[in-house]
Amino acid sequence: MHILLYEDILVNYLNYKEESNDPESMVKAILENKNSIFLFSKRLLSFLEGKVSKELYQRFLTKLNNLREKKLAVNYASTEETSSFEEEFIRLYNIHKSNVLITIAFEKPSESIQQATNNKIAVLSQQQKPNYHWLVINLAILHPFTLSVDEIDFRDDAETDKFFDDLFSIPRKISTIIIFDDYYNVDSHNKYAKVANRKDILVFYCTENHYRFAKYPKPDWNNNFNDDKYKILKKTFSKLELWTKNRGSHTRRIIFEGFIVNPDIDLDFLNKKNNKMWSVHIRFNEHRAKEITNIIDIDYKKYSK
Repeated sequence: MHILLYEDILVNYLNYKEESNDPESMVKAILENKNSIFLFSKRLLSFLEGKVSKELYQRFLTKLNNLREKKLAVNYASTEETSSFEEEFIRLYNIHKSNVLITIAFEKPSESIQQATNNKIAVLSQQQKPNYHWLVINLAILHPFTLSVDEIDFRDDAETDKFFDDLFSIPRKISTIIIFDDYYNVDSHNKYAKVANRKDILVFYCTENHYRFAKYPKPDWNNNFNDDKYKILKKTFSKLELWTKNRGSHTRRIIFEGFIVNPDIDLDFLNKKNNKMWSVHIRFNEHRAKEITNIIDIDYKKYSK
């Protein structure tokens, strides 16, 4: 996970005192996660001088150099004469190529910052479980470990739909979504609304209840999967491939751009009104996501044409 922090986050971190309460302690947790990679430039850091003591500033430079040696920080060359932290922040955001780039501020930043990040900057002072700010910030703190939400965190299906919209909006671009699902109930909820009709997103729908097939209409249906259900899936997703998954694989799991989403029970948790007790676990772990998707042996080159 690559992270770009706004000025007020860095100032709060440098002025942090152990007796501080939330949210200052969360700033410390973000910056001391040894699994994240932080972006900075010499020019970006120069704008911090004068806003903290010289001692703290020098200590922070030492910390960043140590992170660089461990490949946990990227120092971009200052190729442009930017005149403010804001301009340099936007420059770094635009030149970095990672598909999952988390941006975080302490307070709501300027309109230009919000526009530059497509309103994806997470604001620590605005986080409230389970909104977008809370989701992004806690993923950054816990990465690569699991973040969980429970049924009681949502008032209704509309809130869970919004949560999934927020989750799918974190990557800059989604090219492929792999859905492990034995229920095929996509017509009973709107959890995939943000991505379902996107012609640039290929959805691999993996189920245990049919044999692998390359072209419809030649699958071997069994009693649990039929023509009507296939038509529902085709109607829901603009770009769909139906695939088999290994027996013993999780009944439901969603994988996209290094994110892994799964429930803790083998029930149809996506429809709140039918299930009153469930939890959903989310983590960003590109290595583990690749391991899981490899079990279905998809030839991605075939579908990238």
